[in-house]
Formats: sequence, C-alpha cells, structure tokens
Amino acid sequence: MFKDAFSPEEQYRFEKLIEGRDKLNTAFHTWMMFFVVIIGALFVGYHTLATRADALNAQQGLIAVTVFGYIVSLFWHFSCKGYHLWVRHWLSLIQEHEKILNENKRIYSMPPKENDKGCYCNPLSHANISTGRILNVFSFIMTLAWGFLFLLNIREIAPVHPLCIAGALLVATVVFCCCARGLRHRELK
Repeated sequence: MFKDAFSPEEQYRFEKLIEGRDKLNTAFHTWMMFFVVIIGALFVGYHTLATRADALNAQQGLIAVTVFGYIVSLFWHFSCKGYHLWVRHWLSLIQEHEKILNENKRIYSMPPKENDKGCYCNPLSHANISTGRILNVFSFIMTLAWGFLFLLNIREIAPVHPLCIAGALLVATVVFCCCARGLRHRELK
C-alpha cells in the first residue's frame, strides 16, 4: 500500500495496525450477531409464553425471560460502548503512524471538511452518523424495552407501585455498572 513511503519496519507496523483493527471489526460483527440472535430468541420465547393459556406458570416464565433479556441487552450495550472505545484507539494508533507521510498520502488521518457537516433532518443529505453510534442508541433502547416489559409483567404478580420497581431496576443497573467498572479498574492495575 505505502511501500515507497515507509521503511520495511514501518510498513510492517502499519500492516499490523490495520490487521489489528480489522480483527476488532470482525470480532465485533461476530459478537453483535450473537447478541441479536439471543435477543431475538428471547423475544420469541416471550411471545410464546405471553400467548399461553396457563397464566401463572406463563407469568413466572415471562418474568424470567424479561430479566434475562434485560441482562443480555445490557451486556450488548456495554459491548457496543467498548467497541466504540477500541475503534477510536486503533484509529489513533494508525493516525499517529501516518504522521510520517506527506499529507497528500495519508488515508486515515485526512481531516473532514469543517464546513461540510451535512444535515441530520434532510433525507436527501448526508450526515456524520456512524453505525456504531446508532447501534449504541439501539442497544440502549432495547435494554430499556426489556426493563419496561419486566415492569409490566412484575405488576401482574406483585402489587407494588411501578415506580418502586422502576427504581429497583435502576439501582440494580447502577450497581451492576459500578461493579463492572470496579472489575475493569482492578484489571488495569
């Protein structure tokens, strides 16, 4: 690609950086497919249980499926957020390596045109929206949807005010996020 621009060592490093970024993308797409299939299967299970005749057993199953759906969607969302961080990391390494090239030979370090931001509202115009960010928003919405389904189903069994259940779900999510963050910081030390 840049055989005339880089020394053999620099060329090797550049190719390894691109290879690492490509492996990240492949792994991300594989795991996203895993999450989508699991969430789809959970939704089919939810729909099957929701249409069953024996209400009490189905209600307990619905609660179990919604809790599992919520947890899987939360993991999916965390995975999307982590991917976004790693994409930025690999791109910064590649851009740093490209700094030795003349500006007209750079590929990954080309700055976008500052005045050409596009228009988010115009369906005929482009806009700076990445698929990763859309997936972040969608995974968050799916997590909220599973939480909402849990709230709807728990009200059938427990005569508790929905705000109490929503608060408990929020607290559980915050505690989970803090524990996950604590584990991550322990790994970095």
